[in-house]
Amino acid sequence: MNTHEHRTPAIATSSSPRQPLRLALKPKAALMGTIDGAWWPRSRDALAEFPAMIAGLEWRLGQPHRVAFNADAWIAAPHRMMVDGQAISFEGFHSLDKHTVLVAGHGWHRLALLVVPPEAPEHAAVAALARAADPANTESAAQILACSDIGSGVTEVAVPAARGDSQPARRS
Repeated sequence: MNTHEHRTPAIATSSSPRQPLRLALKPKAALMGTIDGAWWPRSRDALAEFPAMIAGLEWRLGQPHRVAFNADAWIAAPHRMMVDGQAISFEGFHSLDKHTVLVAGHGWHRLALLVVPPEAPEHAAVAALARAADPANTESAAQILACSDIGSGVTEVAVPAARGDSQPARRS
């Protein structure tokens, strides 16, 4: 009996080609809030997406050394990854907001990034990036997404029609 399982290696090396990074950050002197900027990855594949995000934050944090993310929101997330010759630790938490990534650099420098869902429409994603990077913005990730028409939580659910009705009722 074959019991072979595919497991993500403890230390991974990214070799995927990098595409332009879709990242927007508040200026360093911006108001304190829960979000320091936003990132719009192209997929939920951690091995493909995290290296470019990490490299794009070096100018702000120095060499990032730790990334915390929602474990349910990402696939193929290793415990450690080599990015540009540096080992980065990754910690997946089930309790962390799925639309947030926390990145730690040296000297207690930290950034909390809104993660715009990869499947978000371009106009809404661009609006969320701009809103999250606004120096006066102190909104949460959920508020930014809702104001940008992403994941507002309003869904239409078909409910059974009452007896005798020919059309199903809709509830929002």
